Amino acid sequence: MFATSHCRPLPEFIPPFYSTRYEAIGWTSFRLGQLYRVLLAKDRVLNAPSPLARHALLLNSTLERADAEMRFAGEAKTLINIGKMARRIIDQAEIVFDFEVHAPAGLSCEELDQLPYMLGADQPASKWEHVNEARCLLDNIYLDDALGTDDAINDKIDVALLWASLPRVEDEIEFCGTRSTLDRIFEVAHSIAGRFPGVIPMAA
Repeated sequence: MFATSHCRPLPEFIPPFYSTRYEAIGWTSFRLGQLYRVLLAKDRVLNAPSPLARHALLLNSTLERADAEMRFAGEAKTLINIGKMARRIIDQAEIVFDFEVHAPAGLSCEELDQLPYMLGADQPASKWEHVNEARCLLDNIYLDDALGTDDAINDKIDVALLWASLPRVEDEIEFCGTRSTLDRIFEVAHSIAGRFPGVIPMAA
């Protein structure tokens, strides 16, 4: 747990996330940004801040994982779940806001992107040391020869998806003062490494 008293105030708007391939990702981000502003405005009118705007911000941060899941695994489960969570936020806020996720009906293997040779190439270090530790751990597992076989491709995809979850981690730390997503990443990463004798994670 991080000190919530040191959390940054919520921004006036959340930057949109655009996929290089899927319009559904960009559209969902656009609508989340609109929902976020509506929630902030309601909080100001009532002078009673609620956690719902933060939840909408974190959903937007989750879109990078949704995009990676579609590109590498051919699935839209994360995107569909984002839509469900957004509608739950709308119900809890008791507002009228139309929110629909237009997830692709199906993605063929021919449409998938190849996994990158390495994760986060040329990505600057995070200001959060815990995030840098997670990057080191995931990179070490991802590049291990044991995950370079056809039999381990699904595990390698899972590691790539964990990496794509790190933007949510940074926003969760910065604006919520919590680290539940980060803890889950470490848990799953160690579970994957444990299935391959000789893969020794370099971060705890």
